[in-house]
This record gives sequence, C-alpha cells and structure tokens, in this order.
Amino acid sequence: MPKRTSRTTRPAPPGVAYEPQLIEQLKDPKEAAAYIEAAIEEGDQAGLMLALRHVAQALGGVSEIARKSKRMLTNAIKASRQKCGLSQIDVAGPGLLRNRVA
Repeated sequence: MPKRTSRTTRPAPPGVAYEPQLIEQLKDPKEAAAYIEAAIEEGDQAGLMLALRHVAQALGGVSEIARKSKRMLTNAIKASRQKCGLSQIDVAGPGLLRNRVA
C-alpha cells in the first residue's frame, strides 16, 4: 500500500503519476496545511522542501505567491497610512517603516 503524505491526502493509484493529483488536492488550504505538517513531523529537510515546492505549485508558483504577497503588503501599508492619518509611509529598509508627514 502506498504511503500517505498526510492524514487526508489520498494516495494515487498504482501506475498513475501522483504529482498532478497531489497538486490539485493541495489547492485546498486544509490539505496543504496537513501536507506541510506531515512533512515537518517526518523531520526530513529534503522532504519538507519538496512539500513546500508542491504547495507553491498548487498556489500558482513562486512568482504568483510573491505577487500576492507584495499586493497584501501594499494594501496593509495603505490601510495603516489611512488609519494613522499619515500622508505617506515609506519602506526604508528590510522590515522598517519610515513615516513622513507632507
């Protein structure tokens, strides 16, 4: 019997490529979380890296994740600026925000 990758992911039938089926299942956030948790529990760094790669593929690839992350950061900065009544918030460096009132 094929080894399951998580408690919820179903194994692929014998003779069938597992990656397309796995990538489709990992589009569900609960499946992706369980898959990564199982990889962490295994304690194998290579296995964890493979799990992260599979989840990234399911989410549209690394470039898509980066694009969404940038959009989320931009929206968070805009919301913070409006909430604080600041006219501008600049990113001054890694993780640092510099406030300027114009």
